[in-house]
Amino acid sequence: TLIAMVLVCASTLAQKPPRSHRDAAIALGEEGLALLEQGEHAAALRKFDAADELIPAPTFGVRAALCLERMGRLVDALERYERVAAIRVDASWPEIHTKAQQEARTRAETLRMRVARLRVVLQGESAEPPTLKLDGNLLSEEASAATVLLDPGEHVLEFAHGTAVELRRFRVAEGEQRTEGFLLGVRTEDSKSTASPHRTLGWVGVAVGAAGMVVGSTAGLVAWGKKADLESRCPSGVCPPVAWADNESYDRWRNASTAGFAVGTVALGLGTLLLLTDPGPREATPQPTSGLRVQPWIGAASAGVGGAF
Repeated sequence: TLIAMVLVCASTLAQKPPRSHRDAAIALGEEGLALLEQGEHAAALRKFDAADELIPAPTFGVRAALCLERMGRLVDALERYERVAAIRVDASWPEIHTKAQQEARTRAETLRMRVARLRVVLQGESAEPPTLKLDGNLLSEEASAATVLLDPGEHVLEFAHGTAVELRRFRVAEGEQRTEGFLLGVRTEDSKSTASPHRTLGWVGVAVGAAGMVVGSTAGLVAWGKKADLESRCPSGVCPPVAWADNESYDRWRNASTAGFAVGTVALGLGTLLLLTDPGPREATPQPTSGLRVQPWIGAASAGVGGAF
């Protein structure tokens, strides 16, 4: 079988694995392939994981990642594909392992466009940092300050600061970029003014615009590289069948770049306008810790900003 052929000629470990391990990995791999073909992705994942523990090999890892992807666990699948692609190549490997690594890179590239992303914006100052949990899992300060990858679907974001606790339930689509904003309270204990909605939404717009520009620039660089490669492979602008997949990938990155720049331009313009028309601080009593709710989002073909106070 394919699994047996791969393991007999493979040299994925520093030392040749015991025959009992190879035989067990072969059996597990064959069972995993059968379950994968039947659509039993969770069961197939367990088989591939067990085989990969016995003999770490790109062929097992890429199939395990495929199971995760088909189960809707896109973030875990992306991490697994990247782990397979990062395995150090051994010159003695058979070609099937290098092909598995290439498959992992290709699938990871596509998956990066499908995962959703969440950014948390905290406004105000406080000596005590807030606590954030996503789907019940505590987010570290580093993760809270960075973009968090999400699987498409329902999620729960919990914000706790002092005595204030807020739960937000939301749904994200594939490729959506979402921002959730929280207000920590007044800037200092003796301050008698609060920030206006214009300024808060303005800075959120600037942040979303900057993110859009980064996405547009990154995707544009990738598309430019692919275009240069296609020009040499597609004379007169006509690509042979072997280059169709690369041409489709180029179109995806080009469209992503255009969308990123479009969203970035609109968001930056709106944010700048709001900041310039800010009437200034207004007198008010200290507001509750979690009074602000801003929800900019960027999807594959649309974008918008929602909010509540």
